[in-house]
Amino acid sequence: MSSTAKEEKSLEFKIFTYLTVFLAPLLSVLLVSGLRFAICLPKLCHFNIFPQIDEERTHVVT
Repeated sequence: MSSTAKEEKSLEFKIFTYLTVFLAPLLSVLLVSGLRFAICLPKLCHFNIFPQIDEERTHVVT
């Protein structure tokens, strides 16, 4: 192998490691927390985003 091929392979490995070890977990955590925030914020502000579900719950007799 020539030195440029080794350098290219090393660079590819560094990029792959960066993407799989750092970027993918970070993006997944941000996505999940962002969706969680988008769902919980209206509930914290007492804004009903699913009114039909709450209406069905009130009609259940225990």
